[in-house]
Amino acid sequence: MSAVADPSAAAALAARSHALRANLRWTVAGNVAYAACQWGMLVLLARLGTPDLVGDFAFALALAAPIVLFAMLNLRAAQATDRRREFAFGDYVRLRIACLAAAALVLAAIVVCGRFDRTTAWTVALVGIAKAFDAMSDVVYGLLQQRESMRRIAVSRVLQGTLQLAGVAAALVATGSVVAAAGAMAAMSAAVTLGYDVASVRLQREGGAPLGAAARSALASGSWDFPKLARLAALALPLGLAAVLDAVNASVPRWALDAYSGRAALGIYAAVAYFLVGQGTVLTAVADVVRPRLARDFAESPEDFWRLVARLAAVAAACGVAGVAVAAAFGGELLRLLYGSAYAGQGTLLAWMMAIAIPWNLSGIATTAIGAARRFRSVSACFAVMTAVTAAASLLLVPSHGALGAAWALGAGMAARLAVACRLLARLRAPVAVRSALVAAGAR
Repeated sequence: MSAVADPSAAAALAARSHALRANLRWTVAGNVAYAACQWGMLVLLARLGTPDLVGDFAFALALAAPIVLFAMLNLRAAQATDRRREFAFGDYVRLRIACLAAAALVLAAIVVCGRFDRTTAWTVALVGIAKAFDAMSDVVYGLLQQRESMRRIAVSRVLQGTLQLAGVAAALVATGSVVAAAGAMAAMSAAVTLGYDVASVRLQREGGAPLGAAARSALASGSWDFPKLARLAALALPLGLAAVLDAVNASVPRWALDAYSGRAALGIYAAVAYFLVGQGTVLTAVADVVRPRLARDFAESPEDFWRLVARLAAVAAACGVAGVAVAAAFGGELLRLLYGSAYAGQGTLLAWMMAIAIPWNLSGIATTAIGAARRFRSVSACFAVMTAVTAAASLLLVPSHGALGAAWALGAGMAARLAVACRLLARLRAPVAVRSALVAAGAR
């Protein structure tokens, strides 16, 4: 009897499809709401402050984000694709805590040795604290994503975004200080992590016992299995390198722009560049939802794996093209409406940012597929090439072309990442095709 004719198989397929659609709806809603709130914070900074104030905040993010991201080791991706439960949730938590402690020391050393002014130093420190709490929430998201339970992730993201936006708005209205805004963001991140995400862990169960109690017991007992944590760190290290290279890649043009054109130019570039992040929000949500499904299909049904990858690539390309069309038609007016008249003349920059979204979206899908196949070193190779190209292009283009040069440099890096990822996907497909043929031959 075929799978289609088998009522139980048809019911199972329908249930999987329904669960995937439900998870996708929740994840898209959560990611869109969070991205809108993050964008809202940037709009508030631009409206209530100056380009220099936006530049201070963007500089703090550009400095703190890569360090915290590397400390995170992208454990969420490793958790989501860990089908055999090789590592327990407590292992991920312990490794995250240890890495964040090391990141705090590194960031403190940079702030002290960099001899920044007080405003910059406090802003960097508070942004780093906010990102650290977000990182602890992220390890909870990895647990929920592994179990394809996306609703609580979505609720957490909505809470995180709205509370941060409200806190930043209140701080800016009351003080007009970027330091106060960063402090409010850190406080709201802590509130969501401790007040909501910890409860998400308590609701999970492992072997009939509450997972939260087991995790607390393991952490309190001091029984840290360092050899096991070292194995987990070694496994996730390429993903961590990929994440930090991704952050560095976004930051390098900003650093170059800050050095050659000043903090105000960086503020304008950062505001326009957020459109790139905004248009990719839905695509990122889709990738988060399908990552566990891709991992399972790669191991069990290669045909479904490649079919899903192709569908995702089509959606990615369509989103990028739509962004270019909107920027070309309404770019200047859209910038004026959101940020004010100081940004209205940046329509050309916005159009280039939307063009960059096409290779960015496609390379994101390609590296998601490679990561789902647990080829983590290949993922880091894609990001290494991208960052090297972006850095070289930034040194060449930013001094002479300013913000446009920064955008072109970013686009060159994205195109390089896409080229390498497509090459690695082609090499990945061949062994899968051979394995499928052998399985089919054995069945006959």
